[in-house]
Order: sequence, then structure tokens, then C-alpha cells
Amino acid sequence: MKFSKMMYGLVFVFLCTVSVFAENGTETVPGIEGSYSDPDNNPLGYARVSLYDGSLARVRSMITAADGSFRFSGLQPGPYYLEFTMPGAPNVWYGGPDKSAITVGASIVCIAFRYPESPGIAGRYLGRDGGAMGVTQVRLYDSRKRRIEVMRSAADGSFRFSGLQPGAYYLEFSRSESHSFWYGGATMSAIIVGSAMVSVECRDAK
Repeated sequence: MKFSKMMYGLVFVFLCTVSVFAENGTETVPGIEGSYSDPDNNPLGYARVSLYDGSLARVRSMITAADGSFRFSGLQPGPYYLEFTMPGAPNVWYGGPDKSAITVGASIVCIAFRYPESPGIAGRYLGRDGGAMGVTQVRLYDSRKRRIEVMRSAADGSFRFSGLQPGAYYLEFSRSESHSFWYGGATMSAIIVGSAMVSVECRDAK
């Protein structure tokens, strides 16, 4: 897995109610629980999760379980922030550079946090009619049209180049020595990669 220097991740938030039994009946425990995964949704276990209060003072921290799960319970209602730390990767905040707050009320707030995907190009190579072209050699070129990477697409025409530096790139698709096709056709349009994954769909002219 290639980590980028982006400071934001993909976040999914929903509310759920978790109850515990006390001597006087059932009560709701406010807190935050969730999961931490990589860009491909594989669990990131043994990462440190730090919890901060509304003034960004650290309240406590813990290590995610092997399945990437974590839980802070018994919190007072109010805004909280989460920071995720792993060796060899930049720290990331829930909600990105703006450090979006998680508002805790009377129940558990559940989140699914995904480490940001590194910059790159992902897409599909299709026939003129929109059907998959099958396994195809995909060549990636830099802004000077120097070949930097080659891969084979999947049977459905999908491909992915990740961990790229920001800049202009070109794609060439080749099914045989006699047939190659450039993204953008005869104009060979450049694909501009910034700080995220760029999605493209290329349809062969034949």
C-alpha cells in the first residue's frame, strides 16, 4: 500500500444506539466507535487513534484492533476530534485539514474512516460500443511522454496506477503490435493528476 501526503480521508458517518444494562434498567452510553481501513477498504489494525475534546486537548488514545475497530465510550456530550497515526505514514485527522468535529449526544456515534487514496489514474478501456475489450496492455507515460509504467488491465478493462506525483500523464492501450490506442485519440489528451485518484473511461475508435 502506498500512502500519500494528503491529510484527509474518506469518511462515512451514521448514528447507532448502544445500550448497557445497569441495576436500574437499560441506559444509553454516549461515545464514538468505528473502523479504520486503507483506500482498498482493508482493515488497518494496530494504529493509534487519539481523541480530542472541543478545545483540541487530548482526552485519551487507544490502538485499533486487528480488524481496524475502535471505541471510546462514556463521553460527555459535545464536540470531539479524532487523529489517526501509523508508523511510516502521515497522521490524518477525521474530516481532513479542517478537523471536522464529531458531535456526541446521548448515543454512540459510529464512523467508518478510510485512509486517503494516493494520487493516481484509474479507469476502464472499452470498445466503441461500450463493451469491455478484455485484457489489454496499458502503458503510462509522463509529461515528456517517457514510459514510466506498464500493466495489464483486468478482463473487464479496468486498470489502476497509484502513487503518482502531481502532473500530466498519458495513456496508451495496446492489444497487439498492429493495434494501439491513446487516451484522447489522435490528440493524445493529457490526464492531469492532482492530489487524488483521477477516474477515466477510454473508448477505442474501432
